[in-house]
Amino acid sequence: LSFMAETNPEWFLYLIDFVERNPIFKPYLYMAAMKHTNEKLPDSPKTVKEAILYYICFAGVRRTFGEKLWEHIRGLTTKQQVLDSRIISPKKKEYLSKAIELDNSFSLEEFNRTKIAGIGVSGIAFINKNFAEAIVSEHVEYTDIGVLGGLQKIYKLKSRPTPKEALVIINTWGPNKSVGNMFCSQAFYYC
Repeated sequence: LSFMAETNPEWFLYLIDFVERNPIFKPYLYMAAMKHTNEKLPDSPKTVKEAILYYICFAGVRRTFGEKLWEHIRGLTTKQQVLDSRIISPKKKEYLSKAIELDNSFSLEEFNRTKIAGIGVSGIAFINKNFAEAIVSEHVEYTDIGVLGGLQKIYKLKSRPTPKEALVIINTWGPNKSVGNMFCSQAFYYC
């Protein structure tokens, strides 16, 4: 936490404020992410358009298949290539064939003004978190299996909550909900 306070003081303040108001998260402080965005890996999306494609690839499927699909889609450049693919499901073809036609310079501002097929509330939260200049403090990926599973662990629920049940809990958090989003994902993947 000391290192985070020195290297990313704004995120550190969001984190401390959130945990003070939501002490149920205090036992998870040791696993707090050092940054408010996902760590950029060599194959991570570099543009908003790529993030849209990436999110559609991973939505509703196991991580291993999402990775396979992302690797596949990264090699495609046209709508017809998407439609001709043998590994993409019909529903994902519908979404990906539209998304691949977006301009490479498609901005976060355009994204936030445009309804994109295949991108729901969690996709909007994910893309804003990773491409906004400032910390996006109120977005929560509450339909994401990692966030739902993390809520189950942190709140010691008997079963994974539905998105509707998750929203009831999330609405009690107050400001800086993105911190709770991070803790839920961390708890799901690392506890």
